Amino acid sequence: MRKFNLSIYHVLFVVLFVSVLSSSNLKAETVVEIDKIIITESQKIETTIAPSSSHIIKSTSPKTESAADVISRTSGVHIRKFGGLESSTAVSIHGSSSQQVGIFLDGVPLQTASGEGVGLSQIATSSLAKIEIYKMFSPSEFGAGAIGGVINLSTQESEEGFSQRYGLSFGSFLTFESNANLSFGNKKNDFVFGIDYRRTKGNFSFTDNNGTPLNSNDDVKAERQNNASQNIHPHIKWRHRLDAKTEISLSSHLFYIDRGIPGLENFQSLTAHLTTMENLGSLGLKRKGLFNGKAKYTNTVFWRYIKSQFDDLDAEIGLGQAQDNDNKTVVFGDRFIWQTDFKKNISIIEGVEYINEWFLPKDYIATTSVGSSSKRQQLNLSLESHTELLKRKLKISTQLQNLNAFYSINDNDPSMSTPGTFISNRTENQFAGSLMVVAKPSQNLTLKSSAGRAVRLPQFMEMFGDQGYVLGNPQLTSEKSLKFDFGLNYSKEINKGVVKKLGFNTEFFETHTDDLIQFELSSGFSRASNIGKATVRGVEALINADFKKYFKWVFKYTFTWAKNTTNSGTFLVGRPVHEINSEVNFEKGSFSSSLDINFIDRQYLDNLNTQRINNRLILNYDAGYFIKEKYRLGLEVKNITDSQIVDAVGFPLPGRSYYGRFDVYF
Repeated sequence: MRKFNLSIYHVLFVVLFVSVLSSSNLKAETVVEIDKIIITESQKIETTIAPSSSHIIKSTSPKTESAADVISRTSGVHIRKFGGLESSTAVSIHGSSSQQVGIFLDGVPLQTASGEGVGLSQIATSSLAKIEIYKMFSPSEFGAGAIGGVINLSTQESEEGFSQRYGLSFGSFLTFESNANLSFGNKKNDFVFGIDYRRTKGNFSFTDNNGTPLNSNDDVKAERQNNASQNIHPHIKWRHRLDAKTEISLSSHLFYIDRGIPGLENFQSLTAHLTTMENLGSLGLKRKGLFNGKAKYTNTVFWRYIKSQFDDLDAEIGLGQAQDNDNKTVVFGDRFIWQTDFKKNISIIEGVEYINEWFLPKDYIATTSVGSSSKRQQLNLSLESHTELLKRKLKISTQLQNLNAFYSINDNDPSMSTPGTFISNRTENQFAGSLMVVAKPSQNLTLKSSAGRAVRLPQFMEMFGDQGYVLGNPQLTSEKSLKFDFGLNYSKEINKGVVKKLGFNTEFFETHTDDLIQFELSSGFSRASNIGKATVRGVEALINADFKKYFKWVFKYTFTWAKNTTNSGTFLVGRPVHEINSEVNFEKGSFSSSLDINFIDRQYLDNLNTQRINNRLILNYDAGYFIKEKYRLGLEVKNITDSQIVDAVGFPLPGRSYYGRFDVYF
């Protein structure tokens, strides 16, 4: 295995910085606070699209959890975990696949071609300020529209003056977490520096089926092996206001993730290992007040450099032979958005996005260690409009997108026992579009409906996967989907009896997908393929209540009917039919606590629906106490009932676990 070479980061940073420098609403909201989360639903039509839900991370109520943990408590969103703790996760919105969901961190797309790099489970909430989820209409500022919706993660912003925050956590499975955040703000500059460190041994107990899943008589308790991991995440954010109209910004994240690969079920590996180093960031230029204040623009240059090192020298898992992979992925992009407002009720937004993605596989113990590189370039154009009518009680939004992809790919991967000879220099042109109507017939009621066509290009992991059990397929074609959503939101201040505020939200959704890409398990490997057509229908509902004294309650329910209509109507993998989340929060003086309840219905692990996960109920509890408004002590108990659960084939999740926290604020 070769060592990381950091020199490329310095070169890339200088090039991007020079390239950017040379290029020289009215809103009222009902806010329901839920301890660490504030779910915000828009109550007035805006000149841009508001997210379906927005989670505001409260720094005064920290928890030992990741972005995936917070997102999993959103109605209509389902998270699958592959091994728990620092392991990989897959997110689904309204029954979508995880690849169909666009994920952004400070404006940088995490769901790019590679499919590798940092994921939601590796991003601690201590570094985040807000998580926005777009389930229906995705704004052009996030580039080409995603079939399943968009998740936007925003890190902490600076406050006026100088502030500091430090935190420590220790808990089950020798899990340790620490974080530090420093911020400074004045009239010209905002600066934030943060660093998160997490490590765990991950040696939880699980039920080993002894290789006979249909016979429970020989099941035994076993300890998860080779499941240790550590994650270091330093990050900075800087914003400088040149004048009242012009602003430049810089965001940069460095992730170092080092973890064992434990293997499947009773076939536990002892030495297989994966190390990932990634640098992602962006440079932005914003200017407003152009043409008598009617126009503004934003230009964002973003990048990702991913170095993924996978070694399985004892051939314990993976492709049936020893591996020492060293794969590199480089992503460079530029997104330009221009917005013009007409007569205070019409807004036109034009967007141009260029993305260049490059992938190079290596295997140092193969006969030929270096494979051939593959590239993909995208040039995407978008036109978005927003029109407000009837004294802003009706809003009509439209979006048209032209997606152009230029491939230069092959499957000459040295990790394969017989490297392929498939070469393609194809070009793909696709059109997508959306229509959304938002009506506000009364102060308390909002109606929303949207319809559209979306396209998703295959990721490089789906095309060239060569690590662990994953095999790529370079001949994949893009997914095409038709979507329809309808929903309503009702919120009212009651102030009668014990209830102070009451809110209700419901939404019906339906998606039809052609050329659906899904990994199919065959001969011990999981290979990506276009399985045909799929239909997803469902309903989600949310009720929240704010009581006059101490208590707040949220109830969320999602019904999803996700079928593979090509393969005799079997259920799609990892889509539970019913899911319920409920949260009860208590706060009095310096003490706060919450109880989270999560019920997940049965779901299937394979395309033929022969392997099923039974329904499960998970309870989590946390409590915290402030001392002199400067120190906070916290206690968390996860999976109180010690349920033995699985989210994917052979990947058990932890049982009951305990965590203690201590945070200091200056």
